[in-house]
Amino acid sequence: MTIRGRIEGVHDNRVIGWAAAVDERSGLYRVVAVEAMVGDQPVGRGRADRLRAELKREGIGAGGHGFEIQLPTAFRHTGPVPLRVRAIGAGVPVELGTVVVFRGETSPLLAGPGLEPPPGDADLDIVLGYIRSVSHSVVLAHAEEVQAELGHAALVAYLFGRLLERMPDREAYESYQAALRVGALDARGLLVEIVQSAEYRSREAQPAAAGQRPA
Repeated sequence: MTIRGRIEGVHDNRVIGWAAAVDERSGLYRVVAVEAMVGDQPVGRGRADRLRAELKREGIGAGGHGFEIQLPTAFRHTGPVPLRVRAIGAGVPVELGTVVVFRGETSPLLAGPGLEPPPGDADLDIVLGYIRSVSHSVVLAHAEEVQAELGHAALVAYLFGRLLERMPDREAYESYQAALRVGALDARGLLVEIVQSAEYRSREAQPAAAGQRPA
């Protein structure tokens, strides 16, 4: 079985392309599943089973091998983000290609041949913002595991240590535990409170300030 296909671009926050598994003996085209990835993290899945007349004209089976993978809403507000798509469900996953997404569309940086212009400060801010959002999702996943296995006190200690690199003071330790016990706060809510705190924001600003060049 051979996998054929390609990514054709991103439009309206959807990855568009086609993919199929081809039986070498019979020449039949079979439907495959497709998956969009950022690094090793899946961000969207679908099936390459959409009927497209142009695929039929090109001899791609009966034409029913197009796909559209809906991306998370966050991709409408971030980028540039390298996104790769692979076909799955027909043995070993097969890479179909990579596209760069910028605010829910194909990045103009890859629109033509030649060298890409260097990113500006605004581009870097967007990339750093995306990296932070992915990092926070990983922290949240670990925090929920800590809470499930060790309880509320361990959750508070973990998030303070991971995000602020310190243990919580007694007042914060007790108040956050109380809020977690009565359901007024959960792991996500606690993470958001810490990330939005002045202490966390000042820590985030320090590396950027250290990297600024003197005028």
